Amino acid sequence: MMQNRYCDVTLPIHKNVQLKIKKIIMVKIFNLIAIAALLSGCKAGDAAHEAVERELRGSWEITDLRGNKPKTIKPVRIEFSEDNRVNGFLGCNTVRGTYMADIKHQRIKLNGLATTRMTCPDQNFENEMTKALEDAANFTFEDGKLVLSGDDRSPLATFKKISHPEVTNKYWKVVQLDGKAVTMEASQRQEQYFILRSDGTVNGFAGCNNFTGAYQINDGNRIRFNENMAATMRACPNLGFNERGFLEVFRLADRYTVSGDTLQLIVGKRMPLAVFEAVYF
Repeated sequence: MMQNRYCDVTLPIHKNVQLKIKKIIMVKIFNLIAIAALLSGCKAGDAAHEAVERELRGSWEITDLRGNKPKTIKPVRIEFSEDNRVNGFLGCNTVRGTYMADIKHQRIKLNGLATTRMTCPDQNFENEMTKALEDAANFTFEDGKLVLSGDDRSPLATFKKISHPEVTNKYWKVVQLDGKAVTMEASQRQEQYFILRSDGTVNGFAGCNNFTGAYQINDGNRIRFNENMAATMRACPNLGFNERGFLEVFRLADRYTVSGDTLQLIVGKRMPLAVFEAVYF
């Protein structure tokens, strides 16, 4: 019976062939590294673009219009939403439309802007504000602020991101003070209210006098108002409302709760010092 005999045979490979094989392997490794780096760069670029998009979305309060600080009583703001809609408040009228943003080149265009048609005391400002929004072609972020500029890159308007939007930049009208309902008296020119602005200032009307000051919101719905609030000194002898008691609320309050359009200012674990309702114009 014959047995098959096998043997391993090693064929010699020419040195040039070996070099060619090594070169091919190195080229493939290099290509794989390059592709991995490209994919990584794309992901990093996408992440950067997404971060800019997230920063752009949200509510912004104007701080500068063509080099001038707005002097409107109510905060002027715009809001960019995820569905490419834009809406805002011009101080008296509201505005809405759509927007397109080229995140990579930081280009922006607001389209189809339409405003309500109420007659306003500062119509010139509203017209300038609307024109600035229509002329906006670029956007940048500078020191946490949003700057809209024209085709020539000249600044048109600067905005500050609105923090704590559930309570800031809203017109809060008092409806209850120290557990008692508050109604507007015939001798009052308007109801008592206050507004927390994005820049950390507060202003309002106490029933006879206007007041202004500063505030700070901390974690856990903690709030503190500057004790040195400034107020006008008008005398209102026919006013039955306790104006001093109203202003005392801001000196004492250290916490707030908000539910929808109802805000309570509280001190410690006591009953609310005052209850307010949001008013929209």
